[in-house]
Amino acid sequence: MSCVKNSNPFTLLTTSIGLLLLLINVGYTVPRDNNRQKIILEHADTLRSRDECRFLIGNVQVRRGLTLINSDNAKHDPKNGQITLTGNVVLNEPGRVMKSAYVRFNEFDGSFEARDNVDLVESDSVRIRCNIAQYDDVNQIIDLYGKVIIDNYSDGARITGKHCRWFETTNSGIIDQDPVYKLPDDKGKPDTLTIKSKILQFNRINNSALFTGNVDLIQNKLHALADTLNHKPDSSMTVLSGNPIIIQEKDELSGKRVELYYEGQKLIRMFVDGDALVISVPEEDSTLFNYMIGKEMNMTVINDSTRLIMMKGDAQGAVHVWDGEGLYHGVNQSAADVIELTLVSDKTESIMLKGRSNGVFYPPKDIPDDIGEDNAILLQYKSRNSR
Repeated sequence: MSCVKNSNPFTLLTTSIGLLLLLINVGYTVPRDNNRQKIILEHADTLRSRDECRFLIGNVQVRRGLTLINSDNAKHDPKNGQITLTGNVVLNEPGRVMKSAYVRFNEFDGSFEARDNVDLVESDSVRIRCNIAQYDDVNQIIDLYGKVIIDNYSDGARITGKHCRWFETTNSGIIDQDPVYKLPDDKGKPDTLTIKSKILQFNRINNSALFTGNVDLIQNKLHALADTLNHKPDSSMTVLSGNPIIIQEKDELSGKRVELYYEGQKLIRMFVDGDALVISVPEEDSTLFNYMIGKEMNMTVINDSTRLIMMKGDAQGAVHVWDGEGLYHGVNQSAADVIELTLVSDKTESIMLKGRSNGVFYPPKDIPDDIGEDNAILLQYKSRNSR
C-alpha cells in the first residue's frame, strides 16, 4: 500500500484550555468589637434637633467603635439607634472602604443598608459594586443586590450576578441569580475565559468553586457544557460532570466525568472517566467523522508539541486516511483493550494496540454502515450540531 497521511482526529485534546479559577476574597467582616457601641458625633457644620432626633448638615463625621462614616448630611434617632446618612457617604473600617449615596446604620447591632452606587474596596485587592448592600451583624451575612460586580485586582477576574450572599462564619458565598465568571489570560487579554451557570458557590478558605446548572464555559475557540463544574481547592484540578461535552469547532470530547489538570494556566493532563468519546471532523472532508471510544481516556502533555492519548476499556476507533496528494484511501478501524495514540505537532505519529486487539482497513467501496452514515455515535453528534 502507498504511504498515507492520517488526518488528526484529536486536535481538540491538544489545546490548552488554561482554565484556572483564581477565586477572589469577597468576605465582608464588620469588626465584632463594635457591638452595642453608641454613635459618636465628631463633626458637622450645622447641628439641629427636633424632639429626640438630631439633624447633621455639612461635612458630617460620626464614629462607632472602629467604624468611621463621613457624609454630606445625616439624621440620628438615638431612640431606635438608627442613623441615616445621605450624600457622598464613605464608611471606613480596618481593611475596607465603602462608598454610596445612602446608608442606614443601626448603632445597636452594627447592621446597615447601603443604596445607590455602592462601591466597596477590600484591602486594595477586591472591589465590589452593587445597587444595594445589606449587612446582618447578628447572623454575620451580607447580601448584595442589583447589578453585582466583583473584581479581583490581583488576577483580573470578575464575577457578576444579580444577587450574592456572603457568610462570614464559613467564609463562603453564593451567587444564585445569573452568575458569570470572567478571567483574562496570563497576558492580560480580557474575557479569555467565561463561565456561566445558574448558581455559583465559592469558598474563601480553600479557594474552591462550584458552578451548577447549565454550566457553559467558553475560552477562545473552546466551548464546554456540563451540569456541574467543580474547581478543586488545590487550584490545579477542575471537574466537569453531568453530561459534560467539550467542543472545539466541529470536534467533540465527552464522557460521564471529565477532569482537567493544570500547571498555572497550562493544561497538562485530561482524564475522562466513563463512556469516553472523541469525535473529530477531518480537514480533508467535513462530511466524514473520526472517532475513538472506550471506558476511560487519559491525555498527557509530554512537551509543547507532543501529546500521549490512551483510550482504555473495550477501546474502539475509526480513522479516515488520505495520501500525501489528498487522495482518499478509506478508513482504518481498530479495537483493543487499550489504544495508545501519540500526536506530534497535531499529527498522528503512531497508534499502538495493547491487549486483545484487531484492526481492519476498509477501502472506500467496502466501508461498512456501522462506520459510516449509520453509526449511532455519529448520528447523535450530527443531531447536536444540526441545532
